[in-house]
Amino acid sequence: MNTADKPLAELMGDGLTVPVFGGGAHRYVNLDNAATTPPLRRVWDRLAELMPWYGSIHRGDGLKSIISTQVLEQARERILRFADGSADRDVLLIGQNTTACINHLARRLSVHAEFTVVTSELEHSSNILAWRKHAAVLQCPTSTAGQLDLDELRRLLAARHVNIVAVTAASSITGAIVDVHRIAAVAHAYGAQVFVDAAQLVAHRKLLRGEPEAADHIDFVAFAGHKMYAPFGAAALVGPRDAFIDGWPDQPGGGSVSLIEGDELIWAGLPAREQGGSPNYPGIVALAEACAGLEEIGFDRIAEHERGIRRHASEVLGGLSGLTSYGQLGSTADEHVPVFPFNVEGFDHALVASYLGTERAIGVRSGPICQYELIARLLQVTGDERKRVQQQVAAGDQRSVYGVVRASCGLGSTTGDIDDLGAALRDLIRNGTTAKYEQSLDGRYHAIGWSPTLPEQLSVATSSTPR
Repeated sequence: MNTADKPLAELMGDGLTVPVFGGGAHRYVNLDNAATTPPLRRVWDRLAELMPWYGSIHRGDGLKSIISTQVLEQARERILRFADGSADRDVLLIGQNTTACINHLARRLSVHAEFTVVTSELEHSSNILAWRKHAAVLQCPTSTAGQLDLDELRRLLAARHVNIVAVTAASSITGAIVDVHRIAAVAHAYGAQVFVDAAQLVAHRKLLRGEPEAADHIDFVAFAGHKMYAPFGAAALVGPRDAFIDGWPDQPGGGSVSLIEGDELIWAGLPAREQGGSPNYPGIVALAEACAGLEEIGFDRIAEHERGIRRHASEVLGGLSGLTSYGQLGSTADEHVPVFPFNVEGFDHALVASYLGTERAIGVRSGPICQYELIARLLQVTGDERKRVQQQVAAGDQRSVYGVVRASCGLGSTTGDIDDLGAALRDLIRNGTTAKYEQSLDGRYHAIGWSPTLPEQLSVATSSTPR
């Protein structure tokens, strides 16, 4: 019996119907969870409960301020525990998203000359570009199974002093879960610290950093609420407190300083000194509630649900002639999260994504998906082809950028969603598209003569008279 025939949790937008090309409406099938997840219903309910009591944080003596401050601090403690952190040794810093957290860490750590970072071709652009701005970046090769080549990592670490090894915990392209603890043991043996981008992991598996005395512990970790059922723009960066003591804080301002006396500054304690200004109260509360929600569902149960999804995807998608898969479609082991990258023979990846959304109400992602090196490798793009695409993009034309279609699942996904995707792809392979599409210079396709009607209540325009 398949255990993935029903959603694991109630999500906002469940049962939503959307207009499709040709008229009528279909149930929306969300297979873009690796990009952004819909909110858990309990997250929305928690915020609705708290909003009447919302007041200034850490700054007021009124009851609303007192309650809001207490709720915020409890939420921060909840997030830190979820991140396997300890208040006596770690600090939780809040960013807008994982990208902001990585940039924050890169700015704070790269205060020394000749700062060097090792990343891999599995990384999201955020875990490459943030470091490239501040440091020398070396790339460690990976195996076809999606793991770093540890022998090559040792060679890189032995040849040059490396400050940070920055790696993802799970690939958002192939779904492979990376053995970050083995990487950490190697890195620490050569005196390097380890940063883990856990954005693609935390909604699927329990985050374990390990004891700081252990050789394979994780020094720094970051993840974002919008990929784990909590909107409102909050993400977590967790690491050792002593990493943020020296030098100026990253975001000095109100609350980051205890006293200004002429040129003399007395900085506040952590985390306040590192993050001036009013905190993102709704985002932090939402993130904490999502952490609680995931743990109450249970990661063992989530893993079992996902095994059912992957098993069914292998049966439904694996038999489609004309579909090429680039992930471990047949894998039901726990070392993969439910991400399915593919292409359809004879159809541009962006056209497939537009067809699925326009004609079948199925939301997916397409393109290089912020991982250019890995996609080029998976597609075996030649050097000449890459050079040609580079020239076209530099001229403002993105129509030939190589990529894949990615379907990704979450708590709300079911085997029925995979059936809908399989039926849509089977129809595309056999009959082509019903609509006629044109491609714009940004690479996207649009059905000619069709545009979905925005529900009136969602319109940006307002009927109220400006005052």
